[in-house]
Amino acid sequence: MTVPHNNGDVQIFYPQLTGFKDSDFEKNVNDYLYSCAVTEELDKWEQDTLCLNIDYYIHYADENYISVEFKGEGNVFGSRVSYVQYGVNLDFDKNPSLRMEISEIIDLQDAYNAIENEVYEYLGVTEKEKLGCTSEEFTESTKRLLESNSDSDTFNIFAFDDENVFLFIDARYPYKIKIKK
Repeated sequence: MTVPHNNGDVQIFYPQLTGFKDSDFEKNVNDYLYSCAVTEELDKWEQDTLCLNIDYYIHYADENYISVEFKGEGNVFGSRVSYVQYGVNLDFDKNPSLRMEISEIIDLQDAYNAIENEVYEYLGVTEKEKLGCTSEEFTESTKRLLESNSDSDTFNIFAFDDENVFLFIDARYPYKIKIKK
């Protein structure tokens, strides 16, 4: 079920899950999804003159996990448009946090190797515009992103499906790469 957080010029769509055997746990999961999708994102913006529109795509969902990509754009009155891109990945067996780290999905050394050897698919803007940097600079910045995995705000840097991990290279721009698991 899709639910919008709609407050004037701020609209964030996020999933709400149903069908859990334990209604208290279902409420906990849905509250957590709301917090990750809405509250944490709104905390990053100046609220007074904010225009924000975010939608989501579920990359993976089963009885144990959900992986959601949020994508949109926003601006504060008078400023340029900023892109928004982040992931929310939950493991229903983890409680109370639920949130997954990227190292639970892919071996970080395998990810480093894929990036270094350019064995990934680049998604987003054209390859030529890849952050306006060389392949070596792109590799280094992506590796730094993965190495910062233990920071609390880097939980949102990825989504996953059955076969791939999607890394959101820069939350302000629609840059992402797809690496095979």
